[in-house]
Amino acid sequence: MFFDFIIDIFLSEEEKLLKYVTKTGLFSSEQIEQIELGVRNHLKIDKLRFYSNPNFTPEKMQRIRIDLENNLTFEQLKFMYNNDFTYEQISQIRIGFKHNLTFNEVKFYSNPNFTPEKMQRIRIDFENNLTFEQVNFLYNNNFSENEICYIKFAFIVGISKEIIADNVNFNNEYDKKISNKFRDEILFRKSLREFLDNQVVFNCFDEIPHIKENLEKYMLENLDIEEIKKILQCKTKITKDDLTNKITEMRIAK
Repeated sequence: MFFDFIIDIFLSEEEKLLKYVTKTGLFSSEQIEQIELGVRNHLKIDKLRFYSNPNFTPEKMQRIRIDLENNLTFEQLKFMYNNDFTYEQISQIRIGFKHNLTFNEVKFYSNPNFTPEKMQRIRIDFENNLTFEQVNFLYNNNFSENEICYIKFAFIVGISKEIIADNVNFNNEYDKKISNKFRDEILFRKSLREFLDNQVVFNCFDEIPHIKENLEKYMLENLDIEEIKKILQCKTKITKDDLTNKITEMRIAK
């Protein structure tokens, strides 16, 4: 006993916890292994205590240990593991936290009644900077998956919710709410955005997102759709200055 006391003096808090759980008989060898791995990986005592629970399966202890090693917070972990989420749903919540979504954004899609696939789609929507209002609109109006894809891209290219709502027939049949004309407009805007992303070369002094937004707006305000479609037919790279000159020439020729 005396020698045990002397030895304990030199043990860290983490090592004392490992010694304690080994002696209690409450933990299985697999559970003790997860605590030992936490000590080896330099988890502090508060983190070790968080998952050192004999009622947790070794698999659950392992997942929590790895989450703690990846610097998830106690608040995040309590939310993940104290609700009725499946393993696949927890994975979507974990990814949201790792991708720096806010707690409110993660909570928005963390619904035990949502499939993991739906949670993933909403998570990606938030990662693409859609707002709560936009995400609400997408998923609370009985849109089909096909319509959600169209509306989502409309949001991404800057078409407002009000304009989208004006072009949606909420009394129509499922999957026929968006008019073909508006679908064509969304596809056109998608093509324009992809052209600016992939074909236009900017110089190192440009604030690219700001310049792209202004160029897109400038083209839509000063050229008609057919003129823009002619520009989009260009298959080779074009500099920002050459594109601006081309737009000016088209305006003068009107």
